[in-house]
Amino acid sequence: MDGAAIKDVMVLGFRQSPFVIRVGITLLRKKAEHEFLEPVYKSTVIVEYIDEVWPGRGSDGSSSILPTDPIDHIVTWFWAAYIQR
Repeated sequence: MDGAAIKDVMVLGFRQSPFVIRVGITLLRKKAEHEFLEPVYKSTVIVEYIDEVWPGRGSDGSSSILPTDPIDHIVTWFWAAYIQR
């Protein structure tokens, strides 16, 4: 990796992790531009994000994976939360 590409470094992890701290210290010592990102582990949050960012790209021609009606939307998330427990 050349010096110009080092500004594209993103560290994904929890800042309290000793492994992430080690990487952060190394990047600081090297004066490398970087960005810390906190991971998202909840799949329902990721699904909702994808559905909002890429609307109208359903494989079956539909505009959304999730219901657009507010009541149906809430019911969908209720059952998703119920199944996860």
